[in-house]
Amino acid sequence: MTSATFVCEDDFDCFPNGSCGSDLRCLCDTGFYGVQCEDTCPIKCQNGGQCVVDDAHVVVLDARCDCPPDFLGGLCEQPRQNSAGALRSSQEASSNAGTMVGITLAAVAVSGLLLVAGVWRRRRLQTSKEFTPTEEEVADEDLPSVT
Repeated sequence: MTSATFVCEDDFDCFPNGSCGSDLRCLCDTGFYGVQCEDTCPIKCQNGGQCVVDDAHVVVLDARCDCPPDFLGGLCEQPRQNSAGALRSSQEASSNAGTMVGITLAAVAVSGLLLVAGVWRRRRLQTSKEFTPTEEEVADEDLPSVT
């Protein structure tokens, strides 16, 4: 076990797996630990997980994987159930919204056509009534005209 009293003077003291921090201690790159970042993380994380060593100066090494949002498990080996389910729910919601918009537009179009047909029919009836003589007009035509 290395001593915890090591003081780095420049990045070369922690090279190639870390850099010298402002407190003159080595800041190790992901996957490395130790006073001079000389040790490799003992576990192999999967699916983009990052090995994190919580404290390199204890007798029992505490290493774990820091998993990306879509994975879980000790080595980030398990996909999260809700990530695929959330994607499926999002696609279903999008599909349902599209269907509702389509139905609404169809209903508006049918209502508009019915309105236009009703107005056209009413005007047609009014126009035909204008040219159809009433009973009084027919009776007046039968009378002799005075000239």
